[in-house]
Amino acid sequence: MHQTTGTMSDRQRIFIENAAYMSQVDLPNVVDTILRRVLSSRPSCKVDVWKEVSETSKEEAASTVSSPSRNGIEAVLSAVRSGRYTEEQFMDFCESASPYQRRLLGKAMYQQLKGSEGREDEVQTVSVTKLFGPENEDINVFYGNLAQEIRDVLGVERAYIYICDTDNNVLYDPLKPENRLSGRGVVGTAARSKTSVHGSVSDIDATIFGKNMHLSASPIFNRNEVIALAVVAKSIPLNDNERQVLDEFTERNASFLVCRRMKEFLDNSSNQVSVLLDVARRLASELEINSLIRTIMAVSRDLLQADRSTLFIVDKEQQQLWSSVADGTSEIRIPLDSGIAGTVASTGEALNIPNAYADRRFNKAIDQQTGYRTNSMLTMPMKDRQGDVIGVTQMINKKDGSPFKADDQRLLAALSAQAAVALENSLLFKRTEESKNLFQSVLSSIKALILTLDKDGKLININHDPTKWGIDFSERMMRDQPYTEWFQTKLGTSEPDLARRTSNIRKSVGDTYVNGLLRDSIAQCFSTGKDGHVSDFVYVLENDEKLTINYTTMALRNFEGEQNGVIVLMEDISNEKKMMATLGKYLSPELAAAALEGGGTQLGGQQLPVSVLFVDIRDFTGLSEDLDAVAVVDTLNTYFHLMGGAVLEYGGIVDKYIGDAVMAVYGVPFSSSDDALAVCLSALLMCVRLEGWNAERAQQGLKPISMGIGVNTGEVVAGNIGFEKRMEYTVIGDGVNLASRVEGATKEYKVGILITEFTYRATKGKVVAREIDQIKVVGKKKPVKIYELQGTTELADFLVSDRQKAVNAEYARGLALYRETRWQEALGVFQGPVCCDDGPSRTFSERCKTMIADPGNAPKADWDGVWRMKSK
Repeated sequence: MHQTTGTMSDRQRIFIENAAYMSQVDLPNVVDTILRRVLSSRPSCKVDVWKEVSETSKEEAASTVSSPSRNGIEAVLSAVRSGRYTEEQFMDFCESASPYQRRLLGKAMYQQLKGSEGREDEVQTVSVTKLFGPENEDINVFYGNLAQEIRDVLGVERAYIYICDTDNNVLYDPLKPENRLSGRGVVGTAARSKTSVHGSVSDIDATIFGKNMHLSASPIFNRNEVIALAVVAKSIPLNDNERQVLDEFTERNASFLVCRRMKEFLDNSSNQVSVLLDVARRLASELEINSLIRTIMAVSRDLLQADRSTLFIVDKEQQQLWSSVADGTSEIRIPLDSGIAGTVASTGEALNIPNAYADRRFNKAIDQQTGYRTNSMLTMPMKDRQGDVIGVTQMINKKDGSPFKADDQRLLAALSAQAAVALENSLLFKRTEESKNLFQSVLSSIKALILTLDKDGKLININHDPTKWGIDFSERMMRDQPYTEWFQTKLGTSEPDLARRTSNIRKSVGDTYVNGLLRDSIAQCFSTGKDGHVSDFVYVLENDEKLTINYTTMALRNFEGEQNGVIVLMEDISNEKKMMATLGKYLSPELAAAALEGGGTQLGGQQLPVSVLFVDIRDFTGLSEDLDAVAVVDTLNTYFHLMGGAVLEYGGIVDKYIGDAVMAVYGVPFSSSDDALAVCLSALLMCVRLEGWNAERAQQGLKPISMGIGVNTGEVVAGNIGFEKRMEYTVIGDGVNLASRVEGATKEYKVGILITEFTYRATKGKVVAREIDQIKVVGKKKPVKIYELQGTTELADFLVSDRQKAVNAEYARGLALYRETRWQEALGVFQGPVCCDDGPSRTFSERCKTMIADPGNAPKADWDGVWRMKSK
């Protein structure tokens, strides 16, 4: 490289020689064009490099010799070509030219001498065509050519262009974006001071430029703002002339850089507008959540020229961020407040991080797992219409290696705003689809047939095959025609066949559908908007099979409350009816219903207040000796029929048959305050039915049957006893045992029905009963009063005669004497004319005789009046 450090005459000699050569090779016009383009202070990429300059007068040329501006140079060159410019004037112009202009002139002349052969189309332009030619569409090529120009002009090996990123307060090499400089060092100082700075490489810059190097940094301005720096690195410092050349280079080429960046900005802006419009179209047409995520990620990545992108969705229920698709990784789920994405989701504020590894919130584990290196990140919240964060978009590493800028952040914010609307719609669509699928699943799992009709009575939805419900039509036909026609037209049936089937159809569904109750119920619901319900509705299918259904009609309404259809729910209860009929032979309707509903199939029990009845045939062994086995079974079945019917008559359940005895329970599975009265009524009814049966047996010449009934009311444990394969619903406890012992006491006192004081207390004022005795049954320590049940106070079928009332009064007088140990007086009462035929009176007469005959063993005056039973 020629260094302009000689005398004035030396510089003149150089330019004279150059001018002489130019005249010899006939290149003044070519050089003029090159210089005009290179030295122009107002370059434009739209200017034709080879356009001829206009002629300028000698006066204009002379007036510009001392001022080597663009117009002055053009005027001088024009004057040289026309012969109006003397050699002395040309030399004066060259003398006034700057070192940078002389270097460019020398380089152009050298290139012409070396290879052009005097032809304009082979001339290598120094700067403009390199910087604005078609090969410079890539901005990085432009930066490379600009740096190469510095190397060529100064004859150095290492020259760079560093871009000022004011958004992130860093300087970076666009050709090697990972080479970043802070605001310190030679380059950083030049950027901050807005002046050229020369000096040795500092420790800060040594990692990029190497040690023992000297740097020169000259700022490139746009309206007094530093937008870039031209940097030269040499083993020795630049001399004053080279520094002047570098400064003039940056001054002259600032317009090139501004122009090129403006072009890039306009191109990018135009592209971004087009992309945003396309994004809006694509997002509006996408509802499926995973496809939408992929679309948003791809669009945002391309728009911001990012290497990777991730869209996280906020899962509020799980308190997580999730992404079904993440470039280069598998599905990601992170806590809602974790990492950079979590911070943005929690705060709702965007984060632009130029150096991810310097941010403590960055999770390096993912990079370590994938082998990827995250440099810069731009993370943006996505908000719904209420301002709540529903997602987070995250851009990672710009492809050119530079950090994300404020323009990128604004662009991503605009994109995220559009994407948020689409995402909110997609999430709503997803929830709607999930609700729809759940609804369909629920409908399918419901055994009942559910028909949804529109306002015209046509089918909207059905959850089961309609043919299984006696609707002999396809679902499509039901959608095409209203419900009034479903049973009058069959798809694909010819007219004659249709006429033949009409009667069958009417028979198969009868008036139920064609003209009957169900169709009328639907029509009524349409007209009135009121719900309806019909239970135990029977209709006949085509094969004459009968179905029993419950059906409900309900008005279908929109959000405004307006009716726009009808819902019909049809429940087939045929099997339940059959099971109820079977279970009803063993259980009460209430218990059978509880078993069908699943409440009676678990082992274990619950404590309930119930009333228990035991009824037993007296001397059945002696009775059965006169009968064969078949007659014995027939007798028992008749007896059980009469007694079991009396139990069911008043809501009890036959718990079990114990030989010739029956155990019945009242108050399970649901207890009632009337259970004690019900058991008493059943006991009285048993006696009435036994009396009638004995009358029939007498006519047949058979012996009469007698029985005893014991009743008690109290707490028992009711439930399933046994094991999983075989269980029995029953009641156990002291209350059951006491009822059994009381039934046995009927033999002792020669009465038909005995009830405990607990049952009497629960029915006092409703039944007629006399106190018989106070006893201690076998296995019980506490005494209990027992009463003979004789009738009721109101029911005509169970009224007590006046004769019996007189016996009751006399018996009560004798019992009082008995308890006072006045045996002789009590005996007189029990054997008197009123009580002589009374069963309990006969029992007490025998006791009094025993006490009189053996006074030593008789109870004393302080006797509590309790009789201890010796047998069950």
